[in-house]
Amino acid sequence: QYEQIEGRVQMSEQQRKHNGIETQVAGPMLLQSTMSLLGEIRLNADNTVHVVPRLTGLVERVLVNAGDKVKQGQVLAVISSQLLADQRSEVLAAQKRFALAKKSFEREKKLWEEKISAEQDYLAAQNALQEADITRQSAEQKLAALGANSPIGTTGGSLTRLEIRSPINGTITEKNIAMGQVLKEDATIFTVTNLDTVWVEAVIPAKELGQIKVGQKAMINATAFEASTSGKVSYVGSVVGDQTLSAMARLVVSNAKGL
Repeated sequence: QYEQIEGRVQMSEQQRKHNGIETQVAGPMLLQSTMSLLGEIRLNADNTVHVVPRLTGLVERVLVNAGDKVKQGQVLAVISSQLLADQRSEVLAAQKRFALAKKSFEREKKLWEEKISAEQDYLAAQNALQEADITRQSAEQKLAALGANSPIGTTGGSLTRLEIRSPINGTITEKNIAMGQVLKEDATIFTVTNLDTVWVEAVIPAKELGQIKVGQKAMINATAFEASTSGKVSYVGSVVGDQTLSAMARLVVSNAKGL
């Protein structure tokens, strides 16, 4: 359709077909580029919980191993702690004092309403009840903070027995506990992770950071075996390492099949 004849080649339909030549009308379109990066599969830290005993004690039983799937509330281990026994004894004593103060208050209230006793005795009983209630609630909250909501263990009635339970549904990905071991209150004895999703962290060279945006799609291919999946960029690091001159991008990937 153009007037100039320089560089023009005439070909018959048979010649075009023989040489695999096709013609199309040029026009604007969106060009998509791809980038290949190295990545690493990691546990989803947002779905990972480190289980600690919260008090010192002796390990009596360990009921799960690394790799076991657990349910929320499932007993993972049982420990024996004298500190727990002391706290449970304090709760029991506070509950009994509260019950006694309540009976005394009800009796004084009835006598005051019947004008048998003085109002001063009624107010004193009311104040004693409030103080006993505060003491009881404080002792129960301290016990709950240790992960033992009941004053006596659920099995055997032992004051020293503490059952370590799983806080979430997931898989035991780390185990650092054995029978007979003496635990510290801040020791991580189990790591429980929900593996329905995992993180893929990829290293992004600084010069390529401008091309990576949150929400972009990516294909993830395993190198050790035949498997692939897809995900979206959920986070792009804003700090570039001094030595590596690169940053990190993170993808959240579904792991429903456990691959």
